[in-house]
This record gives sequence, structure tokens and C-alpha cells, in this order.
Amino acid sequence: MIGALGFLNGFIFITFFAPDAATLLGGQITCGLCWGVFATLAPAYASEVCPTNLRGYLTTYVNLCWAIGQFIAHGVLNGCLSISGDMGYRIPFAIQWVRILLCPGG
Repeated sequence: MIGALGFLNGFIFITFFAPDAATLLGGQITCGLCWGVFATLAPAYASEVCPTNLRGYLTTYVNLCWAIGQFIAHGVLNGCLSISGDMGYRIPFAIQWVRILLCPGG
């Protein structure tokens, strides 16, 4: 999981500095692989490693975090609609680095 977070840092770099649509697509596909790791390993970790009485709560919390992330993404994208030029689509990619800085251990 930490390895996927490290790779995601580099893949966000690719999407942020993509010079053309093909590179942007490649960066998005590779970011999607890391997101897939997070989507599969987080519930598995919560359901197998945590204490039995907390398993239901933590696996539900994983889904809640994905839903909250969708709301945050909507707010960021809505806020960047008025920005003209390349930064209008690059800022939402760059904001993902904040998450990595806040959670360096995963």
C-alpha cells in the first residue's frame, strides 16, 4: 500500500506535467492502477487485521472515505472551472499531492 502511494506520487507528476493528451491518458491509467490497489487493499486490511468487533465499522468507514473524497473532488473541480489556461486542469491533479504530504505513511 505504501509502495502504491509512492508510485502514485510519480504518476501524478506525469499527469500534471503532461505535454499532450496521450501522456495525460497514460498518466491517468497508471494513477488508476494505484487507486485500484487502494480500493482492494484497504477493505481487506480493515477486515482482516483489525479487532473483530471493529471490522464492520472500519470496512464501512473505507466506503465513507471514498464518498467523502468524491465530494471533495467535486468541490475542487467546481472551483477550478473559472480558471483559464493549462492550470485549470492541472490544479486538481496537483491538489492530490497535498494528500500525500499529509499522509506520508499511508
